[in-house]
Amino acid sequence: MQDVHEIHDRLNHQVEKAKKMSLSSPLKGYQMACEIKKEAEYHKLITIKGQALYIMALACRTMGQAMEAFAYVNEALEIFELVSDKEMIMNLQSLLGILYFYSGDYKSALNQFYHARMIALEIKNYFRLVSILNNIGEVHRKAENYPEALKVYKEGIQFGKTYHVYESLCLLLSNIAEVYTNLGEYEKALDTFNSAWKYSDSTGDSLVRFEWYYRMGKLCMIQGLSDCAQKHIENSERLFKSIDNKYYIIDVLLIKYDWLMDNNMCDQAMEVLFEAESISKESKSDHQLSRVYEKIYKHYEAIDMYKKTFEFYKRYQYTLQKIEASNLMMKLKLLEYKQNTLEEKRKKNSVIDFIHEEIRLEEQKLELLIENMDSKADSYAFN
Repeated sequence: MQDVHEIHDRLNHQVEKAKKMSLSSPLKGYQMACEIKKEAEYHKLITIKGQALYIMALACRTMGQAMEAFAYVNEALEIFELVSDKEMIMNLQSLLGILYFYSGDYKSALNQFYHARMIALEIKNYFRLVSILNNIGEVHRKAENYPEALKVYKEGIQFGKTYHVYESLCLLLSNIAEVYTNLGEYEKALDTFNSAWKYSDSTGDSLVRFEWYYRMGKLCMIQGLSDCAQKHIENSERLFKSIDNKYYIIDVLLIKYDWLMDNNMCDQAMEVLFEAESISKESKSDHQLSRVYEKIYKHYEAIDMYKKTFEFYKRYQYTLQKIEASNLMMKLKLLEYKQNTLEEKRKKNSVIDFIHEEIRLEEQKLELLIENMDSKADSYAFN
């Protein structure tokens, strides 16, 4: 019979393997983490169970399954708050921020990232700090708060250079270049992209290098450098498809559509949009699907095909409603988690009642939204 310490060490080794797989082969990583969790529960190894839940959440996030990821994160948080593991609490809060970010709830995302940032500073984990600062900058960039985004990105670069965290510098500089692109400062953008590439070998994340091609393609297209844009867009499409990262594949296909339209290849452009629609449905990414439907209905509107315009505009609006419902459900889960935590710690009844009331109000909102969606479902029906 194996000693419990031997079992712990063996499972811990499997945890590291599953963690790597959660990005490269998320389904396999998820399945492996499920087996680790099952064995950890049997042997009452609580922190190994928490690690397995974290990996399950990471894998679900990679596969675009935000609701499942959210549930696993909250379950893992309960474990690591119980044992006061600050590093894992920091990692989980950062992941929560990412989940909120991808669902479009930027306020909640920032809240989680700032909590994670405080812990990273407290425990002097500068590698994670630089990553968290990049995430905070990303929220501000997506919200088009460019001055704040640049400020945070540059803070991340300063920490990265001071503490030799070169792995994140390519990503931070690429994000700064993206801001310059959005501001129309194209020379600054090009110089910053070139500086970013110098650090590309330092990053262990292939996604960062792949995304560099995609972003350079966008910049070249904006500047009217069609051949350069085509080369970078095709490179990024090939690379993202090689690892089957559906979220980024859709991003690339949407910019490829723009390039094809600029070059009067309308038929090929529509084929690309329908490919993006298919991948969005397959990955169950309503956020990406809404972007695809917006492109499609505007395309048909531009060529006076109003029946098709109306059909895809309805799909676009229906998908936006689904996103709103999903965000409300995520908020409900967080409120329920808060309620359970407060009850376990025997907080004052007035505080618990307040959380109950928050949940009740959010449930009412969700019920009304679902009723509204159900009443329109027949007219919005589509394959």
